[in-house]
Amino acid sequence: MWIAEYLKIFWYILLIKVDTKSKGLMALVLLMVAGATVWKYDTFITNRDFMVYDQISCNPTLESCFVYVCEEGYEECDNSPFKKIEKNAKNITLCPNYNKDSCSALTCLDGEKECTITLCTDETLAVGEMCVFNPEAGVFHEIEDPNMILSDGSEQQGASIIQPVD
Repeated sequence: MWIAEYLKIFWYILLIKVDTKSKGLMALVLLMVAGATVWKYDTFITNRDFMVYDQISCNPTLESCFVYVCEEGYEECDNSPFKKIEKNAKNITLCPNYNKDSCSALTCLDGEKECTITLCTDETLAVGEMCVFNPEAGVFHEIEDPNMILSDGSEQQGASIIQPVD
């Protein structure tokens, strides 16, 4: 009830007490805000015209994969190998019921524009990451870790690790 009273006072001040130039300026600002809101809604919700950055699974015995550098004793750190994918949202199918298990994994289709999969190299490393790779691939700065334990509990024999670039 009290909100209606405040709205009446606001409209009274706006429509009667404020001069015409201020009303026009306020209408212009409100129109610009409304236009920007509609434009962004159309871009992000209707057209889904934005890039999605995600991590997808990677097999370190076949390709060079990223791994997060985890501090010892930090249990929430996920050290499973991954590749990075950058894909336009309009090319991603929507998941039914937003259930992660019912969604298909992100991939780049043949000839798909605006989709890239990034494998781990010295140039693509970010802070807190390192590379796990196939030793036959011949990557620099390797440190042998013959019994690397992967996040699923399996043991990866003969894996190599690249130290993060400083």
